[in-house]
Amino acid sequence: MQGIVSMARTLGKRTIAEGAERSAELAVLASLGFDLVQGYVDLRPLGAAKAMIRASELEQAALMQRTEAA
Repeated sequence: MQGIVSMARTLGKRTIAEGAERSAELAVLASLGFDLVQGYVDLRPLGAAKAMIRASELEQAALMQRTEAA
């Protein structure tokens, strides 16, 4: 996996590790240099209504971060 991450860096790309299910996996993936992680460790599957609420919350948080950074 580290070779893939290195190749992505060389190409100027970001990397996403998919399928992380345990907190311990996050440390390993971070040590390998992945930019983002997707999986159940972050958030279990949601129904449509809850997913829309979660998306709105994430959008608001991102907006607040951009505002604070400016």
